[in-house]
Amino acid sequence: MIEPWYERWPKVPWREVLLTPPVDLALVSSALGLAVSFHDWPHVLSGTYVPLPGGAGAIGLNANHCPARIRFSWAHEIGHHLACDVGCYSSDRFRTRSKREKECNRFAANLLMPPGLVATFRGSIATADPRRAIQLTAAAFGVSLAAALREEGVL
Repeated sequence: MIEPWYERWPKVPWREVLLTPPVDLALVSSALGLAVSFHDWPHVLSGTYVPLPGGAGAIGLNANHCPARIRFSWAHEIGHHLACDVGCYSSDRFRTRSKREKECNRFAANLLMPPGLVATFRGSIATADPRRAIQLTAAAFGVSLAAALREEGVL
């Protein structure tokens, strides 16, 4: 069975990226030929991806959002870039409930909290309290508590 595009890891220097949390999105973007810029946008706009000639692309992010939201939006837009790279560009990507948006959300979650790196991190923290472990994981990976809870299957 072929993995969906959003479950595959891009060809980036994962040994460098996945050494310790949080995942270095600037390194991932650079390896993929993505230019990233931050903007003073209205709160309703989180990010955007624009494909460029030659397989490159540009990501714009809302600088007014909290760091965890910016990281999720950044990873989500990387997902759009990879979807386009494999010929899956969809004009419905601007609808938040579309299949493509859900796929990019799943990709972003996997990119920000790679299961292997999360397992290694969780094995290294000394707490028997599962709630505290989730809080520490969210902080280390630069994601929201809600995102970490979803990855744990709590939400």
